[in-house]
Amino acid sequence: MHTSCICPSFTAKCNSFMKWTLLAVLAFFLAPSCKKVDIDYGGQYVDNSHTDIIKLDTITPVVSTVYVDSFSTAAPSSVLIGTFKDVAFGKIAASTYFEVTAPTGVTPATEATYDSLVLILKPNHTWYGDTTKPVHLNVYELDELIEPILTTDYATSGTLYNTTSFKKKNTLLGSTTVTVRPYQTDSVVVRLNGTNLGDTLFSLLKNSDDALTTSEKFRTYILKGLYIGSDATDDLILGYGDSVSMRLYYKNDGIVKEQTYTTFELSNTSHQFNHIDIDRTGTVLGNAGFNNSNNKQLYTTSTGNTAFMQYITGSMVKVRFPTLRTALTNAPNYYGIQLATLTIKPVLNTYNYPYALPASLRLSTTDIENELGSDLIYSSSSSSTVQTGNLSFSPTNLRDTRYTYDVTSYLKSLIQVTQLNNENGLLLLPPSASYTSAFDRLVLGDNANSDGQMSLVIYYMTIK
Repeated sequence: MHTSCICPSFTAKCNSFMKWTLLAVLAFFLAPSCKKVDIDYGGQYVDNSHTDIIKLDTITPVVSTVYVDSFSTAAPSSVLIGTFKDVAFGKIAASTYFEVTAPTGVTPATEATYDSLVLILKPNHTWYGDTTKPVHLNVYELDELIEPILTTDYATSGTLYNTTSFKKKNTLLGSTTVTVRPYQTDSVVVRLNGTNLGDTLFSLLKNSDDALTTSEKFRTYILKGLYIGSDATDDLILGYGDSVSMRLYYKNDGIVKEQTYTTFELSNTSHQFNHIDIDRTGTVLGNAGFNNSNNKQLYTTSTGNTAFMQYITGSMVKVRFPTLRTALTNAPNYYGIQLATLTIKPVLNTYNYPYALPASLRLSTTDIENELGSDLIYSSSSSSTVQTGNLSFSPTNLRDTRYTYDVTSYLKSLIQVTQLNNENGLLLLPPSASYTSAFDRLVLGDNANSDGQMSLVIYYMTIK
């Protein structure tokens, strides 16, 4: 085990051991030379010549790519539509399901005539893929009701997952082609003219049909729901806000026919969800058999010292420190961890256009089941915030691009676990607000990957 002694000259008189700890760590970073620490323990210890701060950087993190089973994408606050082939993660297709409901108190005049029916989506200026390519939006009417899936026999309410799908009718209801315009604020309009749906809705409105009086009646008897997908040959996925709506235009009779409209708003937001398909054929993960019955977790030793994170397509990165307890508790005169930093580096040439590095990534505690636990945080006496990696991007020295996390508190708790074959660790994934609705991706290396080397540095105290 390689260690080095960090020994600045520093005298601190404090009333508590905690105060001394903070000052000792600060002294380490500020001191210009290395010599024995000069500490005054305020009378708590025999003498101040028996303490050292030791740097340890030889603990090897064990890194793996972990399969993410189905997860809820209900009410995601975003609509994802498109297809894109990612060289690292595979061919990805995103589509969306939702319901609309009829307006209330709208009865066109007897002489009014139907004009058109359109679907309206508002871009949220997010995308994934080649922005020079178009996306073809294809709208279909559903042929079965959207029903959330119950997770247990006793559940009273369910949810909708990334793998959930419902039957749609064969006839295309409408389509349009969309290109990316970064500063465009105009809505995307899809004309729905593939069936007689517009005529049917207009007739129901004019007759004030009872099927329009409640959302449940409307979806049961008139329009079960809508689906929007894309062409399989597209190479871009676009994001839209969840304010999607359907608008029916009609003309009132008169000397000059006046066009007006009524809106069928999004109904029951918990029934709106995004469906995600992923085909990993030809990728490192696919070649390694990721996500078959035997390969729910791939260690970097079998994937070229590389790990892959893209939660929405089913992968997280797990980092473990199985030798930590033995290394430190067996170290001569070990007293306690003072500071620990984990540095994660993206592999070179994995985030060139059309790919980008996520601005924020969190680390969440986990166990042998690879379930999400609590996020690592920065805390003070008055507040706490989730750590997001403090991404440092260096365009002049790409090898220095990194995410950095303070893992001091986590390692202090981990070293207390005495069980053999401890599978506890940390999961790397996007922020909780977007991890099921964004295509944040990262290809990273373990400690043996020269193009993206992960490292753990610990400073601990010894008392002789």
